Amino acid sequence: MSVHQLKTAFQNKLRPISNTLVKQGFTANQITLSAVILSLIMAHLIARHAKHHKAYWYLLPTGLFVRMAMNAIDGMMAKEHGQASTLGAWLNESGDMVSDTALFLGLLPHTNHPAHLVFITTLSIATELTAIMATLLTGERANHGPLGKSDRALALGIFGLIKGLDKELSHECLILIIAQLLLIKTIINRGQAIICHRSTNQQ
Repeated sequence: MSVHQLKTAFQNKLRPISNTLVKQGFTANQITLSAVILSLIMAHLIARHAKHHKAYWYLLPTGLFVRMAMNAIDGMMAKEHGQASTLGAWLNESGDMVSDTALFLGLLPHTNHPAHLVFITTLSIATELTAIMATLLTGERANHGPLGKSDRALALGIFGLIKGLDKELSHECLILIIAQLLLIKTIINRGQAIICHRSTNQQ
């Protein structure tokens, strides 16, 4: 079960907002860039201030929910209102990787295991690159879990909530290792999906 599977229901709730934004003259690319800027601001504030002001940790669950909504909205604006473009696709994919990288690296001042966090960041980028590769090779984006983009956002949101409540995260090193293993499994699942798709088409 992946958070991504809830995407359709989430989009249905947000469709009125998407339609309104289009009527007001906004574009999908503007929403995409706004989501990236939001992530960069969150990462900066958490890196600089969360150690001494616990309330900043609440930026993760609230900000990531808003970012997920914006990602759903820009997709609907592109697909349902004729705003899809090559530039938009590039902004969407690169923006997600920039956002995730900033958010993970923004946690570096708050961990005793920076090497694990950097490795998680690298693997997160690799999962998205694998998804892009699937699009190029099969025409369909590979969104397989268990730790896709939406799942990582949920995990970061929970982490921020725990830190905001001033609770210690027990077994932090073990949790980071498990996250790495889940990301590796995600990459493998997406790679297998590419291979299966191409094998089926060649038969």
